Amino acid sequence: MLKTFSKVVTQFDGTPWKTEDGKADLTVAHAVVTALGLAFNDEQALNGMEKSKRFFLAERIYSAGATPVEVTLEDGVLIKALVAKAYPPFIVGWLWRYLESAEPAT
Repeated sequence: MLKTFSKVVTQFDGTPWKTEDGKADLTVAHAVVTALGLAFNDEQALNGMEKSKRFFLAERIYSAGATPVEVTLEDGVLIKALVAKAYPPFIVGWLWRYLESAEPAT
């Protein structure tokens, strides 16, 4: 599936969520790249192959800017699992709905 990761994550009233430092609007790219780069307590034994896979996926998403990125089903499952660990429910719900949507990448 093609997804545009530069899309801004919004609250129920349409205002943007902010990044952790509160200085910028939270984009799908920021949320996903952050989640891919975190080391979660239940993943302390990740091998180098899995870590490098996450790095290269994050790099591809980050460097794409507004260009749509092809995301495999496997990548989508990984992204959804990691953002669920990294963010609170309202952000996770928004991200999951966007990632599962048939919305064309624009």
